[in-house]
Amino acid sequence: MNIFSLLICVLLLLQGCDEKIDPGRVSEADEKQVPVTLLTLQPSLMGTEEEFVGTVESRDRAVLTARSSGLVARLEVREGARVSKDQRLLEISDNAAAEQLRAAEAAIRVVERHAATARVNLTLAEQTEERYRQLLTAEAVTPQEYDQIKAELNRSRQQLAAAEAELERGQAERDIVHRTNSYNHVTAPFSGQVVTVQVKQGSTVSPGTPLLVIDRADARQARIKLPERLLGEMTVGTTLNLNVPALQLELSGDVSQIQGGSDPGNRSFDVIVDMPGADDLPTGLFVRARRPLPAEELLLIPETAIAMRGQLTGVFKEQQGK
Repeated sequence: MNIFSLLICVLLLLQGCDEKIDPGRVSEADEKQVPVTLLTLQPSLMGTEEEFVGTVESRDRAVLTARSSGLVARLEVREGARVSKDQRLLEISDNAAAEQLRAAEAAIRVVERHAATARVNLTLAEQTEERYRQLLTAEAVTPQEYDQIKAELNRSRQQLAAAEAELERGQAERDIVHRTNSYNHVTAPFSGQVVTVQVKQGSTVSPGTPLLVIDRADARQARIKLPERLLGEMTVGTTLNLNVPALQLELSGDVSQIQGGSDPGNRSFDVIVDMPGADDLPTGLFVRARRPLPAEELLLIPETAIAMRGQLTGVFKEQQGK
């Protein structure tokens, strides 16, 4: 064996005599000693909140529908417009109703002329009857002649009564047509804001066709969805803290209504929460509701003491001085 081979054997022997170190560990000699500050944690009573989501809505919403057939001749409002009570919103052109109204008014004029003629004839018949009564008393006419005049008076009275009855019927028909024609002028039932306009100028509509949606201009409310596990706990009058992120608005409101039953689709139910002082708040906004929970004992750790290792989060715990 030459000298080179002997040196190789000695080196291998020395390497095999090194200290064994478990995989994944380092020797104590290689560990870095760093100073640390120890913090003793004590339980603290902390109040927490449970958060839910919902939508701002109006207490009263009206869906206006057409009550007659025709074309939308005039559309006088847009979505988002503020309107006052009885303000005209749109007009429906109904040629048939207009024709019926003109025909009813023409018929009334004819009947009025007949009634006027009947009144003149009745006045003349009354005067003739009075004169013949005096002549009958003076025996200047026969009873038969007087009876004929009396019968003519009765006929005049009947003709006037018939004309007046016909006039009343005509006026009633005209009022019905006029009322139907008034349906062509759609007005706001209350002061508020136009939410949606569901027709365009020139659109054909029929009775029942949706035209506009209006929200009443009064206090707003929030419709909040709660998990069904709270169905037995939530009561009317419960106070929730509300937050409208879009407007950075914070307020508190009481539960005024609990919708019965749970939605099987998402296992939730709705509650209505009053929003005092939010009369002009736009409807449809996203709102958060927070429900205070009883205080509980928690261990609070400073953020600087939290160790982040990739997706893992942890803290270092002192044990036996290490």
